[in-house]
Amino acid sequence: MNKWQDFKSSEEFKARINELLSDKRGTKKNIAHEMGVDFRSLSNAYNYGIIPRPMTLVKIADYFNVPIDYLLGRTESDYFVKGKTTHNFYDRYSALRDELKVTDYQIAASLHFDRTLCYKWKSKGHTPTLEVIDLLCEYFDVSADYLLGRTDIR
Repeated sequence: MNKWQDFKSSEEFKARINELLSDKRGTKKNIAHEMGVDFRSLSNAYNYGIIPRPMTLVKIADYFNVPIDYLLGRTESDYFVKGKTTHNFYDRYSALRDELKVTDYQIAASLHFDRTLCYKWKSKGHTPTLEVIDLLCEYFDVSADYLLGRTDIR
């Protein structure tokens, strides 16, 4: 089974968001604003367990200072060490690719996704879906937090 389980919604994610929100004062609308996320995204998370897009997930994880895997209910540890400098996804991906001395084509072929995704990441600043992030994390043997530039711990 894929480690991200269901990429649409998750009871574990819903429970974790509700647990973290219960420790916060203020309205959920104000908290969403403080996070820098759309209120609907936060509302869908705590009401239905709908997992937002990766960059929204990053903002939520940053707000609570927890690992993405913790938010998704994949680990019980909420221990997180923020990186000294923030890296964007593509810079981190490029460094990992260069470290392994492989090409975008080799990665795409190995992981069975369209190589044009790599072009979108570079030229348009897109971030991959959670499914592709999961594949890349396994390929490079790193955490999602590392790949998305949140931490320096692989």
